[in-house]
Amino acid sequence: DKILIICHVYNTTFWSQNVSFVYLPLAHRSIVKMSGADAASFLQGYITNDIFKVSPTNTIYSAFLTPQGRFLDDFFILSDCHNEGFILDVSQNFRATLIQKLMLYKLRANITITPCDDLKVFALLSSSAFYKNISEIGHTIYENNIYYYCDPRHAGLGTRVIAQENDFLAQMTAEKIICDTQHYYEHTRLKLAIPDSQRDMPSAKAIILEYGLNDLHALDWKKGCYMGQELMARTHHRGQVRKVFCSFSYPSSLDLEGKKEIYTSTKEKAGEIRSFCAPFAVGLFYKEKIDSVPLTIDGHCITLLSSKK
Repeated sequence: DKILIICHVYNTTFWSQNVSFVYLPLAHRSIVKMSGADAASFLQGYITNDIFKVSPTNTIYSAFLTPQGRFLDDFFILSDCHNEGFILDVSQNFRATLIQKLMLYKLRANITITPCDDLKVFALLSSSAFYKNISEIGHTIYENNIYYYCDPRHAGLGTRVIAQENDFLAQMTAEKIICDTQHYYEHTRLKLAIPDSQRDMPSAKAIILEYGLNDLHALDWKKGCYMGQELMARTHHRGQVRKVFCSFSYPSSLDLEGKKEIYTSTKEKAGEIRSFCAPFAVGLFYKEKIDSVPLTIDGHCITLLSSKK
């Protein structure tokens, strides 16, 4: 089933040209390393997932919230095979802020937090297979100084890689794996309705449950307290999620640049556009308006591709 999900996303003409995989540098991502005797217990008090799920063979996806429970940023956490600590795959734009906040909170905790610019992040996708047969979300392999892990959010996003750039590119050249120049990764993300936090989720405002992060395995409801937990628990248990993050397709004649709102047939606001890459996009919709077809943008009808209602 996981492979079929990937197959339906891609242009079959491209994949029929004996191309088994494509890779994409994720230049908007960066690396932070954390080590020290208190690193695990410290992180456990601030992230939405359970740090004790992290192991040399398992990577998690998690989020960092404000004390009021609003979204700040998301990241992936791996086990550091060299320093008995953790590797955080974070957004480049948030890295300095994250380090600053962690340093502020750490007080006397025995932890070391270090940016790591010599490691880069990549994605690997295929039409019909999983790289190194890594098919279970979060499953992680470390070999030849390279980390490979199945995206913990959704197996359809393929394998993420953390490595020194020269090492990884040399391997791609040797295996004749080409760079994704036709937006396959972005189209995949959009069709699966997976948010790009930097473009889709307003910092210090977004509620992560509205963006489907629970379905993307970013939360653990059984762990102890963490910063922002009160809003998460109240919203989840009272069923107060009023908006839903969905993907949709739109006509090629419609340019979404500069456009924001989505309407029902009766001109009521149904939601807002988030990121897009023609002909696919994602948006945040009001739950009570999601079934009000047709939904339109600037008079053009759109077609919902996913609904987490």
